[in-house]
Amino acid sequence: ADTTIRLSGVFRCPASSVVPTNENRSLEFIRHYAPHPLLFTKGPSSRGSYKLTWLGGRASEVVMIADTGQDLVNGSSNYTFDMMDGQFVTYYYYKETDGDNNNAAKIFTDSQGGDRDGSYPLNALFRFRHGGPSNPTANVLFGDGHVGSFSYTGRITERRTDLLKRNLRPNRRPDVQ
Repeated sequence: ADTTIRLSGVFRCPASSVVPTNENRSLEFIRHYAPHPLLFTKGPSSRGSYKLTWLGGRASEVVMIADTGQDLVNGSSNYTFDMMDGQFVTYYYYKETDGDNNNAAKIFTDSQGGDRDGSYPLNALFRFRHGGPSNPTANVLFGDGHVGSFSYTGRITERRTDLLKRNLRPNRRPDVQ
């Protein structure tokens, strides 16, 4: 249990305010960041992990890990941020010919306005918990290893954000048609 607690500290955000309500929270692997579902799971091909070399020259723009919402019972994010852009991100790879790559990503999925903690799908969405009410930001780790952030202005439902669809779409795996 001690190793799990020490390791999970790497995946905890100091700005998080959710305290788990379950009694065994000290024994769980609590995380406030979630990985990209196409990069850290077997993805739709079930052929093994995504190789970062497949990102090519786009490693500095593709999000690998991000601040995500937390379940109010166990305090953790989902295992991946698979509900970003208003649908399962596991269906979309980057194609240069897609006309919407530079469009703002949809940053909520629920009718209550998103960007809050709660059960799925809220714990599978970016959580803009930094920067305060005037400049809400979500911290992310990109494919090349640098850390950055995305923000939104106005109401979250207005989709005024610097998070673009291309940031959520890795290059297609060469072993997937």
